[in-house]
Amino acid sequence: AGETYTFGVSLRYGYGEAKSGTDLDRQMLEGWMVKQGGISAYLTGTREIPCACTHVAEGAYAFSFSASNVGDYQLWVFVGPNPIPGCPFQVSYWAGPPHGRHCQILGLGLWSAMVGEETFFEWKAKDSFGNVVEYGGHPFVVSMFGPEEIVVALDDHQDGTYKARYTPTVAGEYKISVVLDGEHLPGSPFLVTVREGGADPGMSTVTGEGLLDCAVGEDRH
Repeated sequence: AGETYTFGVSLRYGYGEAKSGTDLDRQMLEGWMVKQGGISAYLTGTREIPCACTHVAEGAYAFSFSASNVGDYQLWVFVGPNPIPGCPFQVSYWAGPPHGRHCQILGLGLWSAMVGEETFFEWKAKDSFGNVVEYGGHPFVVSMFGPEEIVVALDDHQDGTYKARYTPTVAGEYKISVVLDGEHLPGSPFLVTVREGGADPGMSTVTGEGLLDCAVGEDRH
């Protein structure tokens, strides 16, 4: 998506060997084509896309086209009102490489977490036109900093979707950044509040003079 592609068309006689022949033959073909209404091409699909035509030489033409939306298209080439043999040709457009600022990122783990519990967030890779990239392997980098540096596990589902998981052990305010090729995803860096977990008897402590000795009638704590 977004790139320009070209193809060529050569006029040929419908008899004998498939070649144009002499310069005079090619000039006669050009004259015939003009009388038919000229040569044109366009794509149909999610939208109609015109093709730009360049006259390369007598009887030879180059067409170029570009689309920003992924999907299957049909390429038509006409001489006058008649399509050339083989039409329509099938053209499939795929998403281009992902761009960080166009990716869609969601999840509670971008805003809030609890000590000792695994939290996650997810995103979809999209190209510069907003098309979903349906393959993985992109170099996303996820970092989380705060009272402690947390290692974030990144799951690449190989279909353009990613999931980041982390388990904090220290409460406090953290920042999460998600970057692709030096470009932050929308909203990055995110401010995350990590809350304390539930009470744990094994980690709790008891102190005070009341643990040592007590006298009748006196308060201890």
